[in-house]
Amino acid sequence: MRTQETFSLKTNLSIFIVGIFRIFFWWCLAELMIHLMYIHALYSSALPLEAASYWALGGLALAQVLFFYVKYLVLYGVPALLLQMDGLKPPALPCCVSLMHSFTKMWRLSLITLLIRNFTYRYIYVPMGGSQSSLLGMLFSTALTFAFVSYWHGGQSYLWYWGALNWLGVIVENGVKRILSISLIQNLI
Repeated sequence: MRTQETFSLKTNLSIFIVGIFRIFFWWCLAELMIHLMYIHALYSSALPLEAASYWALGGLALAQVLFFYVKYLVLYGVPALLLQMDGLKPPALPCCVSLMHSFTKMWRLSLITLLIRNFTYRYIYVPMGGSQSSLLGMLFSTALTFAFVSYWHGGQSYLWYWGALNWLGVIVENGVKRILSISLIQNLI
């Protein structure tokens, strides 16, 4: 707090101009997604979803996830820009979800996790045993963490399914990692 600010007016102005253009671009993209793709209207009625093919449903799911990502780039880009203008280093904005290939990485790097990770890790996962407990203890503490995240987001039934499927994805991924780390399996591979 007492150190001198090292940013000059020229640096602050360039950060501001680049940041404003970037946020404006993402905001325009979000608006286009809302107005041209009817992102919110598609999911308010089951009839168009029931008539869609599996490929179309997959595309709609990807579009929804990418809209969520673009929305958070705008919502958290503005405070990040203000922090940069003050000479502070904001937390990194989330990685693009279409680049994620790992459930564990997604949960470690996603914005949702960044917002509540410290709380859930400190007050739910670790007190319940976390990775230091037995296999069943780790499964239980991870399940409680995902249950809290589901409740945190509203607790509707679809959020419980979402939390359960994400918990299952993390468990399967970590189980496969553990199996593949066994030297006998590595020798077979």
